[in-house]
Amino acid sequence: YYLRITAEDGNYDGSVEVIVDNDIAEKEELLVDTETDVLEHLHNGHNEFFFMRNKTDFYEFWLIAEDSGEVIFPESAITIFDSNGNIVEKFTIDNLDYSNSADSIYSATSITVLIEEYMNYYIHIDIDPNIEYSSLKIVALSLGARNLDSEDNLVETDNKIGDKIDIINVERTGHYDLDITYNGNQEEEILYVILKKDSNNNFTLIDKFLLNSENNAINENYIFNGGEVLYIGYFNYLGNGNIKLEINRIIKQKFDLIVDPNMNVVVGTEVSVNEGSCNETTITQGYTRVCYLGMYAPNLDSRMLYEWSSSDETIAKVSSYGTITATATWADNATCKKVKIKATYQSNITIVGEIEIEVYKDTRTDEKYLQYGMDVRETSPITGNEVTTGKGYPIPVSTSPTVVIHKSNTRLICLGNDSPSKIIQDFTWTSLDPSVAVVSQYGTITGYHSGETKILGVYKYNPRFKVEIILVVVTGL
Repeated sequence: YYLRITAEDGNYDGSVEVIVDNDIAEKEELLVDTETDVLEHLHNGHNEFFFMRNKTDFYEFWLIAEDSGEVIFPESAITIFDSNGNIVEKFTIDNLDYSNSADSIYSATSITVLIEEYMNYYIHIDIDPNIEYSSLKIVALSLGARNLDSEDNLVETDNKIGDKIDIINVERTGHYDLDITYNGNQEEEILYVILKKDSNNNFTLIDKFLLNSENNAINENYIFNGGEVLYIGYFNYLGNGNIKLEINRIIKQKFDLIVDPNMNVVVGTEVSVNEGSCNETTITQGYTRVCYLGMYAPNLDSRMLYEWSSSDETIAKVSSYGTITATATWADNATCKKVKIKATYQSNITIVGEIEIEVYKDTRTDEKYLQYGMDVRETSPITGNEVTTGKGYPIPVSTSPTVVIHKSNTRLICLGNDSPSKIIQDFTWTSLDPSVAVVSQYGTITGYHSGETKILGVYKYNPRFKVEIILVVVTGL
């Protein structure tokens, strides 16, 4: 049981509230990103919360306090137990002689713990009962993610007491150099880890180090693939000095890339539609340029031998064939921005081609309705079953043809040479009457009921460009 006595004011006389209650009530659940009051049910300087998640991941548990002076939490202010009453590990590494129990160190305001899916955890709070907190809350936070810079590098210096794990998204495949340096005189060992999480939320330990004043510098090289998610950071740092992480992509050889070199090769729509010049590095919002390998590339046989990437896809994206599309989806009011397009040689990822492209917003406001056809695609599937069943015929690309489709059949939208992009997924497709026909994001039209409707397509990267299809759904043979 506990006894709580509350004076309503600071005078010698006045009402006093006395509450007696048991301490075996169901524990309050701690929710992510939600501050929970600790003082509300704090008994004898001790409190406990319940925590469970449906996916394995790291979480930070923070104490947020206010009082009349500086708040310094004692050792084990936060301790996390399993359902059997055992203190869990912040992160467990097999065959490592290192104590990494999930209790906070002196003066730390948080701890970071790997929470396994559907396991029950109990968070204990122990504070100095002699401190008169005006406010004390606990919150569980997901870790924030970050990317490397446009050159695939990162430099970060931390002095956060306790634990600090960062999520780093690897956007481009490469050979990376990691320098980890501890600057301080802490004799106790700091556990530093590099982890990788796959799409199934499984964590793999890439490497581990123990840092202190004597073993204070680590240098290692790793190959990271584009799309990988890394968890990099430390546990049990006492706050004396700082810990520096430096990531640099290793590039031993560079070569040039060129775009739309002349009209004797396939060029992008910046040239073929927008009347841009060949061999220029400027591109207008929504249009494309085709990247080619420079003469010093290690292999000129195919662009498919390279992994293509953009330093910022809000400026421009690039396909696996080297076709650049000016997305120009940045949020600020800038009229133009620069982006770097890279081609990494897959047989030797330290050899990289690079070109800088300048993307301009399209200032024109007039709408352009594009030509279209049906079932004349160049790649599989070429036609829908309106054609394969013999009920209809392909419709060549032309200006505003009426499209007839039989109920329950499909047709495939095709775009013409006046479009800034022939990629169907680059348009947002809608049907004005879904009860008559629907259209998928891949441009597949399905007839539902007899009648007439319109299919509309709006280009995602330049809404000036639209497609308007008059569609008639019929029944019968």
